[in-house]
Amino acid sequence: MMSGVRKYTILHQEQALQQLESTLRNQTQFHSIAIVGPSGVGKTMTASALAANFPWRENVWTYAWNTHVENEVQKFRMLRLYVEQFSDCGSNLLIVDNLLTCDDAIVPLLNQMIASQDDASNKRVIVIYIFNLNAMLDSNSYQQQENTLQHLPNTTIINFKRLNKKDLRECIYREIHTENLIITKDNFDEIANTIDVETSGCKKVKAKVLVYGRRSEENANTYEG
Repeated sequence: MMSGVRKYTILHQEQALQQLESTLRNQTQFHSIAIVGPSGVGKTMTASALAANFPWRENVWTYAWNTHVENEVQKFRMLRLYVEQFSDCGSNLLIVDNLLTCDDAIVPLLNQMIASQDDASNKRVIVIYIFNLNAMLDSNSYQQQENTLQHLPNTTIINFKRLNKKDLRECIYREIHTENLIITKDNFDEIANTIDVETSGCKKVKAKVLVYGRRSEENANTYEG
């Protein structure tokens, strides 16, 4: 499963990916995993890659927590519907995305809901919680919110690191190659200089590459990465 994830070229998170691989290699009945980090660093991409490479695709469920649904009772009702569909054939993967630091209480509640199912002992389950940290906070406040999520009960915490300007440039190269485009040096620099990597990571890179990029037959003085 992780070999397929590696093909997605998730940049600069090798330690986190190694920890995830080690955790999933442990053949326990239930895995609770929290992926923690700021926006645009590869958290959702990693979870999506896991879902795409999961051997039992019919046993994959995803839910974005902070969406237009404001009623938490309704949200848990939807999650319960997923939990009740868990299969005892193969393994099950539930991804809960778009969580904030203040949503930390969801983890023990959902884990308890899963454990309390009548036939829980017959089902293998992986739950991945994706927490978005607010990178616009000052360094002390940022560290405090990260620390809040380091002690979730019975859960493996996988921290995705913040990216820097050098990492951003490599993200741009990645998208150029992925989209099979070329780009002028001026436009490359324009992309790099107009994205605040500390607050948005690489999230805005693809859209900008698609705007500025050109197919290879369209002229000279270009960056191919």
